[in-house]
Amino acid sequence: MKIGNIILLTGNFGIGKSSIIQGEGRQEGRFYVQNNGWQVLGDRNGADVALKNISKADLLSGLRNYPGNLIITGVYFQSFKDLDIYSKYHHLHVVFLRTSKANNRLRIKSRGGKWNEQTWAENHNSLLKLFDLCTRKRITRLVMDNDRPLDVVRAEFWQYLNSLGNENPGTT
Repeated sequence: MKIGNIILLTGNFGIGKSSIIQGEGRQEGRFYVQNNGWQVLGDRNGADVALKNISKADLLSGLRNYPGNLIITGVYFQSFKDLDIYSKYHHLHVVFLRTSKANNRLRIKSRGGKWNEQTWAENHNSLLKLFDLCTRKRITRLVMDNDRPLDVVRAEFWQYLNSLGNENPGTT
């Protein structure tokens, strides 16, 4: 029996995942509840920083019975084991933000970050393996062109989520 939707929003470091999920809402424990009915694991910026002091095993165990519609961003929460847990108990959708290396570099530097070619290549290869795993496991996936203006990408992302509905999708 599957309950709720989990959206795994993924892509390289520094490409704007947190910017895309921004919305009005309120913090409730380990979740940021948005006014549109979706919830974000962690805070309004996602999970990696907000939940760094919480045991990953405890967090994943708690998600097994989580009945709502949840957005997860954060590289720490996208291992192959994590996907198995998400897809066993929820309708899993992986949204990959495809960003060119040039734009990724510009975004990181515009925020005062340092570009590391090796880190970028390692992350990119991990994301390709993740996408391949989704294909093999028949996990719903969507590739979004993230080299467009933020408002365009954000609108497309929320349109996709709204097409899934805010209601509990029931059981399968």
